[in-house]
Amino acid sequence: EALIKAYLRSSQYAERGLFSAWLMKIAYRVFIDSHRKQKQQQELPLEKAITLQGNSKSDDAFRYQELHTALATLSETMRTSILLYYMQGYQIKEIAEITENSEDAIKKQLSRGRQELKHILER
Repeated sequence: EALIKAYLRSSQYAERGLFSAWLMKIAYRVFIDSHRKQKQQQELPLEKAITLQGNSKSDDAFRYQELHTALATLSETMRTSILLYYMQGYQIKEIAEITENSEDAIKKQLSRGRQELKHILER
């Protein structure tokens, strides 16, 4: 979806920065839009999800569900920074360009996000 949007908007690319950063901004916005749409859809209640996970006898599945639930409690900017850094492997500088934030802001979001996740998962 992001590549299609980039292709359709290629005439809007101003050669002020890296093409890859421009493309990642589009991908980031598509990600945010997709996440918002998913959030609006009715989700499975946590108790039911835990029951289903327990029936599968899979600790990994349960841990994944716990992490997913914990990530959902973070602010959108914090969650995005965490996902881009840890799941997608982006560098802090790249995340700053994509999200149009400073590198220091990204470092703070990552630090606070880790602290919040630790607090939530240790309960």
